Amino acid sequence: MVAPMQPKRILLSRPLVERDDGQPIQQPEDPLLTSLQHSADVMNFPMQSLLLYSAPLPAQRKFITDIHCYDNIIVTSKAAARQLVDYLDQYWPQVPVGLPLMALGSGTAEALRTLSQRILLPQAGHSSEHLLALAALQNVMHRRILLVKGQGGRTTLAETLVARGAKVDTLLCYERRSLEHSANELEQLTRFAPTHVVALSLETLQALLQLKQLKLTQALFLVPSERVAEPLRDAHVKYKVTDDLRPANMIKLLGLEPAAGT
Repeated sequence: MVAPMQPKRILLSRPLVERDDGQPIQQPEDPLLTSLQHSADVMNFPMQSLLLYSAPLPAQRKFITDIHCYDNIIVTSKAAARQLVDYLDQYWPQVPVGLPLMALGSGTAEALRTLSQRILLPQAGHSSEHLLALAALQNVMHRRILLVKGQGGRTTLAETLVARGAKVDTLLCYERRSLEHSANELEQLTRFAPTHVVALSLETLQALLQLKQLKLTQALFLVPSERVAEPLRDAHVKYKVTDDLRPANMIKLLGLEPAAGT
């Protein structure tokens, strides 16, 4: 007799989004979370919040007013893309045509479509290394490049571009903050007992691994790169790596049935 399949319980950790001026904000739509909810039991357990800067930092306003002067504008996340669109709306009555936009990931590129339909991004992969491998970033001597990102995070992009001879400015749009969880929230996590955990950044994964309520030996982790997976290897935890974070691929990787019409 064939044993029934164990239902999949998938834990995501997508950040909460807040504004530094206290204005209410609608949490941005998350296509991955929405797609998984149609196909499995899903719990979102944020480990971080993103505090969006409602306006550019005073020392960085010139990066927006002079944005038409850059040879490349690299946007590293969906949150950074949404903030860039907002800043340009604040400072430019009409957005300059033909901004040389580059994006890390298809989701970031989609968030920039109101600025341009022509956005350069890697055809496969979404890491800094994939972006740096593009032909457009090989010969950058004396080029002016703007990085649009959050506080902290990896420094690979800036360091490599400077080493290649570029003049790099960084526009910081938000900061990450750790979240504290109540006893009730942690109890809910214990009861949920995920069979799969999706961790899309090293910071998120490291925070999740600190939770005693997460039974590491009972879950399969999905991560975007071997770099992010390093703590899992050290802890001898099962994991899979995928460089395609589109909802359809994640559903396939998890062995789920896509919702009708998707």
